[in-house]
Amino acid sequence: MIDFFERSVERDPDRVALVCEGREFTYGDLEARANRLAHHLMRRGARPGRRVGIYIPRSLDMYVAVLGVVKTGAAYVPIDPAAPADRVEYFASDASLACLVTVAEKAAVARESGVPLVVTDADADDIDLQFSARPVVDRGGDPEAYVIYTSGSTGRPKGVLVPHSAITNFVDVVIQIYDVRPSDRIYQGLTIAFDFSLEELWPTWGVGATMIPLARGWPPGRERARRFPGGKQGHVLSRRPHGARHR
Repeated sequence: MIDFFERSVERDPDRVALVCEGREFTYGDLEARANRLAHHLMRRGARPGRRVGIYIPRSLDMYVAVLGVVKTGAAYVPIDPAAPADRVEYFASDASLACLVTVAEKAAVARESGVPLVVTDADADDIDLQFSARPVVDRGGDPEAYVIYTSGSTGRPKGVLVPHSAITNFVDVVIQIYDVRPSDRIYQGLTIAFDFSLEELWPTWGVGATMIPLARGWPPGRERARRFPGGKQGHVLSRRPHGARHR
């Protein structure tokens, strides 16, 4: 799955990958950040066959965490940043997390999970000391890519294991059907704890387009998404139950 992103890095590392928190980040920049985080996570036990939780509000750190975890070969387990402590603890236990990636504002809640934490902003100095080169990981077979949890509306949430092949096949189809292009700017408004966020993340990275996340305090919705913060015009908007394109 990470091949989608890394091929875009190789094609044009200077292309803008993300507009977030008032700044632009290139594919080369995200690659270096994700590689450093991956090396740091591998020292904390992340590797193929293991699972790493991500409990971070939408931000640069969240996107780097998704990429960094996948680069280790571990499966990522996204947890809604609004989830309370007991829900986070349940996910951590049920998924047998090797560690949980979070940020300082969520660390107190995350700590109650009882699993080792990687607090990306608090650990920034240590992470910055890691290698910026890609980690060497055995990507053979068809391991888990991520674990997504149901809402739990009828009882305890249930984890669904999704292999890499399911995601790569899906992303290949989405890119073709939606005609996603490198020149596109893609709205990212869904929580990564919702499986349709894949439709926003990986096709964008797969073609080398620019992602523009929903900013904190910016109300969701189609009309808001047409005109992004900063006056940036949006091209692609994914909505339930289908995708919608605006050019």
